[in-house]
Amino acid sequence: QMYKAQEELIKVAKQYGVKLTMFHGRGGTVGRGGGPTHLAILSQPPDTIHGSLRVTVQGE
Repeated sequence: QMYKAQEELIKVAKQYGVKLTMFHGRGGTVGRGGGPTHLAILSQPPDTIHGSLRVTVQGE
């Protein structure tokens, strides 16, 4: 599960004082990760977005 993996990565990064940046690429169709961007942002685990966000969409 991506959600749990991201939570674990954040936990380990905090433990070792590492600033972790996660990059999320998104597809065009729902099956490839598409859909409204705001829903993708809201679905991220706490502490995985630190005041800035970069998203690429299909075709970039």
